[in-house]
Amino acid sequence: MNATAEGLAYYSYPINMAPSGGTVDVQPLAGFAMKTYFTIIASDWVDEDLPLKYQFYYSINSDNGYNAILTENQFTSQTTSLLPASIGKPNLDIRVEVMDYFEAKAFAETSVQVTLLETTFSEVVTSLDDLFDSLQHYDPFETVRLISIIAIQISEWESATLAGTTITQACPFCSGHGYCPIITGSCICNSSWSYFDCSINSSFFDQVMELKMELLNSLDEQYKIIQDDTTKDLVYQTLTQISQDIHFNNNESLSKIQDILENTLGITQPDTLLSESETSAVADILNNMLSYASWYDCEKNTAFTAALADKTYAYMKVITKSMLNGKIPLENVTIIRTDSFDIYTIREGVCDLDGLLINLDTLSPKLSFRLDVSSLNCSEQVNLEYYAFDSNLMNCNVTADSNKNLIAINITDSNGNPTNLDPKVIISYSGEPLCPDKCIRYTPKSCQCDSISFFDVKTQIIVIFSKSQAHKLIKVSSLGSFPFWKSVAFWSILVLTIWYFVTIRLVKGRWAEWDIIEEFKKRRTRSKWYTFKTAFLVNNYNFLFHFLVNTSITECLLSQDS
Repeated sequence: MNATAEGLAYYSYPINMAPSGGTVDVQPLAGFAMKTYFTIIASDWVDEDLPLKYQFYYSINSDNGYNAILTENQFTSQTTSLLPASIGKPNLDIRVEVMDYFEAKAFAETSVQVTLLETTFSEVVTSLDDLFDSLQHYDPFETVRLISIIAIQISEWESATLAGTTITQACPFCSGHGYCPIITGSCICNSSWSYFDCSINSSFFDQVMELKMELLNSLDEQYKIIQDDTTKDLVYQTLTQISQDIHFNNNESLSKIQDILENTLGITQPDTLLSESETSAVADILNNMLSYASWYDCEKNTAFTAALADKTYAYMKVITKSMLNGKIPLENVTIIRTDSFDIYTIREGVCDLDGLLINLDTLSPKLSFRLDVSSLNCSEQVNLEYYAFDSNLMNCNVTADSNKNLIAINITDSNGNPTNLDPKVIISYSGEPLCPDKCIRYTPKSCQCDSISFFDVKTQIIVIFSKSQAHKLIKVSSLGSFPFWKSVAFWSILVLTIWYFVTIRLVKGRWAEWDIIEEFKKRRTRSKWYTFKTAFLVNNYNFLFHFLVNTSITECLLSQDS
């Protein structure tokens, strides 16, 4: 517009609308878990931008999201499948996501009643084993899908079994099939018994593990045939479910999961980047492995746990690299939380480090950074990684109070390469802290560290896996729960100890003036019994004399006599 004329211009651009108007239904409306084939149908969806694609999901507990994949993105608007059942509620939640040509999405939900025919975990495992054995492996995707459904059904029963007894209730009785060392607070089961409270017969535990190994081996084989993104999601889903209950796993099953992650899915390859769901899955699986090792092998006696420190570092590297991929400066932070560790990542301008405050939650310390930025190029970008580890990891005490005071910090450039940046960090704790090495007390509840090199990620992981001589404490503490009365050695030592104190009393009292040899010489007739008794007393005297002379007890007795 100017003094004499004005104009107006228009620009129009299309807005893609998501599909609409449709529903999702299930036939039949009710059936039995892992027995009934349910058909799920998406109907009446309309959109201008064809063709439409459909992907179906289900959820045991919709509060945790529809994370169980039932199909890939497909043009077919229906699918038929077996379904698992929830232990705690009668209905299974179903969702369909409908996507148009330009990937605009809409969804619809419904539910179906799925009932368990079996009444015990043992019956379920036998039934699932039979189902898997009858499976025809003609379609890799269908096989992987059924494996994932079986894994979720097993996981449901594992959760229900775990809910029956809390960790603190396991000790000291251990279901009458084990004993409970005082220091660790966890049961050591007698032979033929398993589980954290020794309540499950080892033969059944072995049956569960055998089924899990069959599922894992088949999962590995089938994915290598198909190798598409949807199947990969199902593989991650299955690995998470199988590893979820640490008490229904062993070194063999978790080592196979590591093999699939590293060699089949290639997560430790230098160029690997994980999707958001894959990153979350790897973090959950790593958490399960660390929890398992902390509970069952805190002494680090097995090859599985001995290798876990390096694998933890490698898995965390790919997790943080994937969390930071594509980030822009000061974009919302990305946080992963597990029971064993939390990871906080952010990309920002280098000068934004000065004054940066990180506050994850009440279990982990707050961090505040101080950095001289006067000579820095503030347009440069850096990545900040903050790790907070559970203080109970690998410490051989499952009942100790939990916090995440063991921290690690890493700063790299935007390409993930090391930098020379070394800010000071002030660590604030919820209580009075024990400051890390080379750090000083800053306030009654905080410490100041002049370098983040003290918190190198790999070094801190090594610290976790070489924490203390806790295994020696375990062996000492287990004496308090050892059934001595069942040991022949115990009764032998007890009798000798009593006899020792009796003879001490006799030697100092009744036998003080008695010369056994002279008495023996005076007797004209010496029966076999008298000869034996004299020899026994002389030998016993010699034993006691040499024993006492070579112990500090003698010094004590002599000082009392003097």
